[in-house]
Amino acid sequence: MCRITQTRHKKLITMDPKSIEDILSKKLLSELRSLFYKATDMTISFVVGKRGEDVNFFPKSERSQFCKIIQSTPQGKARCFLSDSEAIQIAFKNKKPRIYECHGGLVNIVVPIIMQNNLIGSILSGQVLTKKPTLKNFLSVKKKTKDLKINY
Repeated sequence: MCRITQTRHKKLITMDPKSIEDILSKKLLSELRSLFYKATDMTISFVVGKRGEDVNFFPKSERSQFCKIIQSTPQGKARCFLSDSEAIQIAFKNKKPRIYECHGGLVNIVVPIIMQNNLIGSILSGQVLTKKPTLKNFLSVKKKTKDLKINY
């Protein structure tokens, strides 16, 4: 909600935002996501809510093939949501970015967007490996996800 108060010489704008969409238009959010992806080659999402209720990675077609496979099952999708929402909550609580490893072993970052001590959204990015993949790492991920019954 944006309130405008007229004073004798100038307008004073005060904001009481509830969501990142109260501040930035959907068009601008889309442009920012596109620029970030072009600059980093990493997916990005502007997340709405404290738990990450609305995560919409950009671009969907470029999402990690690994993530697409994990999320092809309801249990895998639920684990991804839990991983991200826990990180979002911790980042908000600490009021600083959080780099974390998801349940599948990929590295992500969440940056809380806080205005007037209210979490209005987060920026979520990642799905990267910080080390060269090894057989040991693969077997560890396979063990963690064996109950998902996915095609390895």
